[in-house]
Amino acid sequence: MRLILQLLIIIFYGKSLESKNNVAVNIIAYNRPDYFEVVLKSIESNPKYITDLMDFYFFLDGGIGSKQVELERLIKLSNLKNITIVKRETNFHLVSNILSARSHIFDDLGYEYLIELEDDMQITPQFFKLILAFNKWAKNKFNNIGGVMLFNICRNDISEKKELLKDCSVIIGHRGLMLSSDIWKIIKPFLAEYYKTYEESDRSKIKVLDWMEDKIKLYNPCISYDDKFLVNPAYEVIKNLIHTKNWSHFQDAATNLAILVNNLVVLATSVNRLLDIGREGLNFNEEGWKEKYHNMKLDAFCEDEYIEDFIYKP
Repeated sequence: MRLILQLLIIIFYGKSLESKNNVAVNIIAYNRPDYFEVVLKSIESNPKYITDLMDFYFFLDGGIGSKQVELERLIKLSNLKNITIVKRETNFHLVSNILSARSHIFDDLGYEYLIELEDDMQITPQFFKLILAFNKWAKNKFNNIGGVMLFNICRNDISEKKELLKDCSVIIGHRGLMLSSDIWKIIKPFLAEYYKTYEESDRSKIKVLDWMEDKIKLYNPCISYDDKFLVNPAYEVIKNLIHTKNWSHFQDAATNLAILVNNLVVLATSVNRLLDIGREGLNFNEEGWKEKYHNMKLDAFCEDEYIEDFIYKP
C-alpha cells in the first residue's frame, strides 16, 4: 500500500535514521493540546533507558482548527531523546493518518515493530517495558498473533487488578496496538483495498460497512487443534457490528477485520495499562465517554517492571 504523505516539513531530533532503533512509536494528534500534554507526560514517566531505545514519531494534522504550533512546542519541551515531528499540510483525519503513518514506518523506514498511540491515550509508567515483554511472550507462545495491546475494559478495583496482572485474552479493538512488520505485510493488501473503497465512496460509513459485510461473508474461520494456534472468537461479534452498521471507528473495524480474515488474533492484557481520556472529539462526547469507560481507572503497578510471562485465558 502506498499512501501519499503530503508532508509540510519533517523535523528530526536525536538520532539520525541511519542509526534508528527497531521499535517506532507513533503518536497522532490534531487539535487537542490539553489531552496531548497529559499523554506526553505519561510517555515521559516511562523509564528513560526504555524510551531511549525507541524512536518517537509525532504525526500532526494541519488545516483549519489545527494546533500544530502548540503541539510542537510541547514536544520540544519533552525529555524524549529520539523524536521526529511530521507536520501535515491538511487534516488527514484518523483513517488516512493511521494507515499512512503505518506505511511510512514499515515500508519507507523499515522498522520491525510499531506501537500506535493517539493524543488521548494516557499510559502507565511501565507501559513500554510491559508491552515489549508481552509481545515477546505472545510471539513465542502462539503462531498467529496479529498484535498485542495493554488495553481492555477493566472496571475492577486495584486489589482485584493485582490478581489479574498476568492474565490476557483475545480481544476486538485497537487502542495502543503493537504491530510487527511481518504482520503488516499480511494485512496491508486488505487495508489497501479498504482505503480505496473508503476514498471512492466519499468516506461513506454505510458504503464502507457494506463492503466489509461482503468481505466477511467470504471468511472461513480456521479450526485448529494446535495449542500454538488461537482461534479468533470474535467472528460473530465483528459480523454483527458490521451488519448492524454499529461500528463508529472505521479504522478500528478495518484493522480488526484484516486481522480476522487472515486468521490472526490480537491479544490484550485483562488489566488496562492505557486509558482513553478523550471526552471530546470526533467519535466521543462526555456522555459517550461515560457510557463506555465509566468507573475505569488507570492504575500503575510496580510489578509490571518484572513481568515476563503471562497467562492466556480463553
